[in-house]
Amino acid sequence: MNSSTALARAVVDQLIESGVRDFVLSPGSRSAPVALLLAQRERDGQVRLHVRIDERSAAYLGLGIARIGGDPVAVVCTSGTAVANYAPAVVEASYAGIPLVVVSCDRPPEMRNTGSNQTIDQVGLFGTMMRRSVDVVAERDRADQGDQWRFQVARCVWAAVGMDPASARGRSLAGPVQINIGFREPLVPADGDPRTGQSRRDGPPPPTKVVAVREPVDYLLGDIGIFTVPARTVLVAGDIVDPADSVAVMRLARSCGWPIVAEPSGNALCADAAVAASALLLRDGSWLEQHRPELVITVGRFGLDRSTMALVRSAETHLAVGLSGKDRPDPLHSAAAVLSAVPLPPS
Repeated sequence: MNSSTALARAVVDQLIESGVRDFVLSPGSRSAPVALLLAQRERDGQVRLHVRIDERSAAYLGLGIARIGGDPVAVVCTSGTAVANYAPAVVEASYAGIPLVVVSCDRPPEMRNTGSNQTIDQVGLFGTMMRRSVDVVAERDRADQGDQWRFQVARCVWAAVGMDPASARGRSLAGPVQINIGFREPLVPADGDPRTGQSRRDGPPPPTKVVAVREPVDYLLGDIGIFTVPARTVLVAGDIVDPADSVAVMRLARSCGWPIVAEPSGNALCADAAVAASALLLRDGSWLEQHRPELVITVGRFGLDRSTMALVRSAETHLAVGLSGKDRPDPLHSAAAVLSAVPLPPS
């Protein structure tokens, strides 16, 4: 059993054991371990599962069920801005003393603050509105965490119903709680190596190498020990806000004869060098293996499609250009350097 399946089973089963019978699910990729388990528990007659695509509507449905029935209700969402849509219902639950259990599925710690797609700072997102918040993550190479996970979940449900043993009299004001769960890939049960699907570089991001950012790309590469500009280079246009940066990407590609893999918000699909339907091409694993790039330069946050992540992962060297935002634009922890501007064409 992979770590995500084990973690989801511990959380869901402890919620059920603690008295949660109604679950409102807004499905998404990162919440898959919980969603699959809830579907099975519903078939077994252990829970009532309500599926609502819109997170704001889902949170209010959970709020209403908890208010009428008086029992804790869990609302489950995927990672990123999805959880932020729970805020209005969380505020109402806090002021009304309604036991709403927010189960926010998240990336694991090593993927946070790296520019990974649909990743924000979810831990403690609702601040003082919550009676209790925990961040539950599967530690690496640990098979004995089940009891620990279940205890954290149980404490949250106690707090939600106003029975927090940490309070002076064993009672407190009922209200919302948050269980944030950091799931690592693979997200679904599978045979074989439980580590399948993880990035090749785990742990915290390596220190950023400081390089001059307005020099030509051949000078920049020399600074990190590459003294010949690789012919097998690909430019990835991720999320680019300033059109001038998109123009700089297209100018660099045209000058060097490099193809561009452009995501929708990269504003570079019109370039002559842009690869049409690149996602479909990159999903062919055998083709990618035969055409592995020596160098990939990513511009802006990237990774809307897993095929783009596979491309970057396959490269011998990765340079990242971070244009805006607070996160390091390196979700794979593979960048040899992070630049603050698109490099100029070779001198």
